[in-house]
Amino acid sequence: MARWTLLAREGALCHSSWVMAQTSARPVRLGPQGRIVVPAELRRELGLEEGTELAIRSDGHRLILEPRSEVLRRLRRRFADVGDVSLADELADDRTEEVRRESKE
Repeated sequence: MARWTLLAREGALCHSSWVMAQTSARPVRLGPQGRIVVPAELRRELGLEEGTELAIRSDGHRLILEPRSEVLRRLRRRFADVGDVSLADELADDRTEEVRRESKE
């Protein structure tokens, strides 16, 4: 079981304060060219192996690293009900309708 419990709420992640209080922070030092080393214990806990692609983002105060596969899984879940849509066709239809409205004016 992961030490950090993340709660998904409307696509945003928030940490449970109780769980964060139970977790000891692992200090890492920024190395040459901005590199960091993820401690072995965390790599094992999260199943990270050499070559695993990580997505990195900032919430303004923190860096958030997560496996790219998890980001893709979350996006696929979020847009699962969209169906087979062609955005190019929708844009062309919108533009055609806009031209039709402008020509009536």
